[in-house]
Amino acid sequence: MINRLDGKRMALAATLALFRPLPSLAQPQFRMDGDLVSAIKAVNDAEIEAGRAAETAVSSEDVKDFARKMVAEHAASNAKIDRWLAADGGVSAAEGPLTRTLRAGAARDRELLAGLTGASYEKRYIAQQIAGHQAALTLINSEGRMASQAMTGLLEDTRNLIIEHLSHARMLQARIGTP
Repeated sequence: MINRLDGKRMALAATLALFRPLPSLAQPQFRMDGDLVSAIKAVNDAEIEAGRAAETAVSSEDVKDFARKMVAEHAASNAKIDRWLAADGGVSAAEGPLTRTLRAGAARDRELLAGLTGASYEKRYIAQQIAGHQAALTLINSEGRMASQAMTGLLEDTRNLIIEHLSHARMLQARIGTP
Protein backbone atom coordinates (compact mmCIF):
# COMPACT_ATOMS: atom_id res chain seq x y z
CA MET A 1 0.00 0.00 0.00
CA ILE A 2 1.10 3.51 -0.70
CA ASN A 3 1.20 5.72 2.36
CA ARG A 4 0.67 9.46 2.20
CA LEU A 5 4.39 10.30 2.06
CA ASP A 6 5.02 7.85 -0.79
CA GLY A 7 2.01 9.25 -2.64
CA LYS A 8 3.34 12.80 -2.29
CA ARG A 9 6.79 11.69 -3.52
CA MET A 10 5.23 10.05 -6.56
CA ALA A 11 3.19 13.18 -7.30
CA LEU A 12 6.29 15.37 -6.94
CA ALA A 13 8.32 13.08 -9.21
CA ALA A 14 5.57 13.13 -11.82
CA THR A 15 5.36 16.92 -11.65
CA LEU A 16 9.13 17.32 -11.98
CA ALA A 17 9.15 14.94 -14.93
CA LEU A 18 6.68 17.20 -16.74
CA PHE A 19 9.07 20.14 -16.50
CA ARG A 20 12.21 18.29 -17.55
CA PRO A 21 13.58 19.81 -20.78
CA LEU A 22 12.65 17.70 -23.80
CA PRO A 23 16.14 17.49 -25.36
CA SER A 24 17.50 15.71 -22.29
CA LEU A 25 14.63 13.22 -22.48
CA ALA A 26 15.34 12.54 -26.14
CA GLN A 27 19.11 12.37 -25.96
CA PRO A 28 19.40 8.65 -25.12
CA GLN A 29 17.19 7.90 -28.14
CA PHE A 30 19.36 10.12 -30.34
CA ARG A 31 22.44 8.24 -29.13
CA MET A 32 20.76 4.90 -29.86
CA ASP A 33 19.70 6.07 -33.31
CA GLY A 34 23.22 7.39 -33.93
CA ASP A 35 24.77 4.07 -32.94
CA LEU A 36 22.40 2.17 -35.21
CA VAL A 37 22.94 4.54 -38.14
CA SER A 38 26.70 4.24 -37.67
CA ALA A 39 26.43 0.44 -37.66
CA ILE A 40 24.37 0.44 -40.86
CA LYS A 41 26.89 2.76 -42.52
CA ALA A 42 29.72 0.43 -41.42
CA VAL A 43 27.91 -2.51 -43.04
CA ASN A 44 27.39 -0.45 -46.20
CA ASP A 45 31.08 0.54 -46.27
CA ALA A 46 32.12 -3.11 -45.91
CA GLU A 47 29.76 -4.17 -48.71
CA ILE A 48 31.11 -1.46 -51.01
CA GLU A 49 34.70 -2.47 -50.33
CA ALA A 50 33.98 -6.20 -50.74
CA GLY A 51 32.02 -5.55 -53.93
CA ARG A 52 34.83 -3.51 -55.46
CA ALA A 53 37.34 -6.23 -54.66
CA ALA A 54 35.06 -8.92 -56.08
CA GLU A 55 34.50 -6.98 -59.31
CA THR A 56 38.14 -7.54 -60.22
CA ALA A 57 38.69 -10.93 -58.56
CA VAL A 58 35.83 -13.01 -59.96
CA SER A 59 35.30 -14.38 -63.44
CA SER A 60 31.60 -15.26 -63.31
CA GLU A 61 29.53 -12.51 -64.90
CA ASP A 62 26.65 -13.25 -62.50
CA VAL A 63 28.89 -12.72 -59.47
CA LYS A 64 30.46 -9.61 -61.05
CA ASP A 65 26.98 -8.19 -61.65
CA PHE A 66 26.07 -8.95 -58.03
CA ALA A 67 29.26 -7.24 -56.81
CA ARG A 68 28.51 -4.16 -58.94
CA LYS A 69 24.99 -4.11 -57.55
CA MET A 70 26.34 -4.26 -53.97
CA VAL A 71 28.65 -1.30 -54.65
CA ALA A 72 25.92 0.81 -56.26
CA GLU A 73 23.08 0.02 -53.84
CA HIS A 74 25.11 0.23 -50.63
CA ALA A 75 26.59 3.55 -51.80
CA ALA A 76 23.04 4.76 -52.48
CA SER A 77 22.02 3.57 -49.01
CA ASN A 78 24.85 5.56 -47.42
CA ALA A 79 23.81 8.64 -49.40
CA LYS A 80 20.22 8.22 -48.24
CA ILE A 81 21.40 7.91 -44.62
CA ASP A 82 23.52 11.05 -45.01
CA ARG A 83 20.50 12.96 -46.34
CA TRP A 84 18.38 11.66 -43.44
CA LEU A 85 21.03 12.70 -40.91
CA ALA A 86 21.28 16.17 -42.44
CA ALA A 87 17.51 16.62 -42.34
CA ASP A 88 16.87 15.10 -38.91
CA GLY A 89 18.76 17.49 -36.63
CA GLY A 90 19.68 15.85 -33.36
CA VAL A 91 20.89 12.49 -34.60
CA SER A 92 24.46 12.02 -35.71
CA ALA A 93 26.28 8.82 -36.61
CA ALA A 94 28.26 7.87 -33.51
CA GLU A 95 30.75 5.03 -33.81
CA GLY A 96 30.17 2.79 -30.82
CA PRO A 97 31.19 -0.76 -29.88
CA LEU A 98 28.78 -2.33 -32.36
CA THR A 99 30.26 -0.38 -35.27
CA ARG A 100 33.80 -1.28 -34.22
CA THR A 101 32.82 -4.96 -34.02
CA LEU A 102 31.28 -4.81 -37.48
CA ARG A 103 34.39 -3.16 -38.93
CA ALA A 104 36.59 -5.84 -37.34
CA GLY A 105 34.37 -8.55 -38.85
CA ALA A 106 34.70 -6.96 -42.28
CA ALA A 107 38.49 -6.98 -41.91
CA ARG A 108 38.37 -10.70 -41.06
CA ASP A 109 36.22 -11.34 -44.12
CA ARG A 110 38.79 -9.54 -46.32
CA GLU A 111 41.55 -11.72 -44.85
CA LEU A 112 39.60 -14.88 -45.66
CA LEU A 113 39.32 -13.78 -49.30
CA ALA A 114 42.99 -12.82 -49.61
CA GLY A 115 44.85 -15.26 -51.78
CA LEU A 116 41.72 -16.92 -53.17
CA THR A 117 41.01 -16.81 -56.90
CA GLY A 118 38.41 -17.97 -59.36
CA ALA A 119 35.62 -20.24 -58.16
CA SER A 120 37.07 -20.44 -54.64
CA TYR A 121 36.91 -16.65 -54.30
CA GLU A 122 33.40 -16.49 -55.77
CA LYS A 123 32.04 -19.15 -53.42
CA ARG A 124 33.63 -17.58 -50.35
CA TYR A 125 32.51 -14.07 -51.36
CA ILE A 126 28.91 -15.15 -51.86
CA ALA A 127 28.94 -17.15 -48.59
CA GLN A 128 30.18 -14.00 -46.82
CA GLN A 129 27.46 -11.96 -48.50
CA ILE A 130 24.81 -14.34 -47.22
CA ALA A 131 26.22 -14.33 -43.70
CA GLY A 132 26.68 -10.56 -43.71
CA HIS A 133 23.23 -9.75 -45.02
CA GLN A 134 21.65 -12.23 -42.61
CA ALA A 135 23.51 -10.56 -39.72
CA ALA A 136 22.44 -7.11 -40.96
CA LEU A 137 18.82 -8.28 -41.13
CA THR A 138 19.06 -9.61 -37.58
CA LEU A 139 20.54 -6.27 -36.46
CA ILE A 140 17.74 -4.26 -38.08
CA ASN A 141 15.06 -6.58 -36.69
CA SER A 142 16.41 -6.53 -33.13
CA GLU A 143 17.95 -3.08 -32.66
CA GLY A 144 15.44 -1.39 -34.94
CA ARG A 145 12.67 -2.07 -32.44
CA MET A 146 14.33 0.42 -30.09
CA ALA A 147 14.87 3.12 -32.72
CA SER A 148 12.95 6.35 -32.77
CA GLN A 149 9.76 6.77 -34.75
CA ALA A 150 11.64 9.16 -37.06
CA MET A 151 13.96 6.32 -38.06
CA THR A 152 11.34 3.71 -38.93
CA GLY A 153 11.05 4.65 -42.62
CA LEU A 154 14.80 4.57 -43.10
CA LEU A 155 15.03 1.21 -41.32
CA GLU A 156 12.19 -0.28 -43.37
CA ASP A 157 13.87 0.77 -46.62
CA THR A 158 17.17 -0.67 -45.40
CA ARG A 159 15.49 -3.89 -44.30
CA ASN A 160 13.84 -4.34 -47.72
CA LEU A 161 17.19 -3.80 -49.46
CA ILE A 162 18.87 -6.37 -47.21
CA ILE A 163 16.15 -8.94 -47.91
CA GLU A 164 16.53 -8.40 -51.66
CA HIS A 165 20.33 -8.77 -51.48
CA LEU A 166 20.07 -11.86 -49.28
CA SER A 167 17.67 -13.52 -51.72
CA HIS A 168 19.93 -12.69 -54.68
CA ALA A 169 23.03 -14.03 -52.90
CA ARG A 170 21.24 -17.27 -51.97
CA MET A 171 20.16 -17.73 -55.57
CA LEU A 172 23.76 -17.28 -56.71
CA GLN A 173 25.01 -19.71 -54.08
CA ALA A 174 22.53 -22.33 -55.27
CA ARG A 175 24.04 -21.92 -58.74
CA ILE A 176 27.77 -21.80 -57.88
CA GLY A 177 27.92 -23.88 -54.70
CA THR A 178 29.35 -23.35 -51.24
CA PRO A 179 33.01 -22.99 -50.23
